[in-house]
Amino acid sequence: MRINLNSLNYNIESLNFFDSDEVCPEVKMVFTINSEFVLKSECDSAFYSTLKEGNCSVDGRVLQWILYLNTGVKFNQVSGSEILPYLEKKNGIGKRVYLLGGDSKANDIARLKLKKSNYSVASFSGNVSKSESEIVSSITDFRPDYLFVALGAVKQELFISENKKYFDGNVGYAIGCGGSIDMFGGKYKRAPRLWQVMGLESFYRLFQQPSLVRVMRIFYSMRIFKYVF
Repeated sequence: MRINLNSLNYNIESLNFFDSDEVCPEVKMVFTINSEFVLKSECDSAFYSTLKEGNCSVDGRVLQWILYLNTGVKFNQVSGSEILPYLEKKNGIGKRVYLLGGDSKANDIARLKLKKSNYSVASFSGNVSKSESEIVSSITDFRPDYLFVALGAVKQELFISENKKYFDGNVGYAIGCGGSIDMFGGKYKRAPRLWQVMGLESFYRLFQQPSLVRVMRIFYSMRIFKYVF
């Protein structure tokens, strides 16, 4: 469903599109957008264009509330941290997954967990910028059904968009997933359910990974409330 938030326009989908076995000639770009994404896309035209081209899921209770107030529609909240566990519960026979990014130890653990669910898995967790062409080649040679890109907000979405021409016909879904590989690999824990419902997941992550940058990101994200008033 395509929605407008002020002058911004996104295509919002729910998690069930992963259940489709439809074969598409083009890669399906999936971006899990939160409040920070919306705000950054206001002042970054390249990032906004990338989000507009993709299929977005709502990542975060606060953005879900804001969208409901603006559209009257309650979109399913699908965070990046939910997608890998979702796939883990399914039988992965005949499916391929490529994990790009995240902490090397967490990436290895995530790879092993998916293999236990019968997925064929390849991964890379080094410096992407120094060997991007080789990494893109390894991805297209592997031909994954699911490509998870965990390079951090903006960078991961632009990586997917800029390499779309190579991924078309070789990758099923290319998913920008932030810290999801680290979380799935056990480096961090996801916030308890009550924290999720209250929209406080970013604060729980701050307790696990305290830094001034993360504090500043939280305050920056609060600007999303301008869409309420």
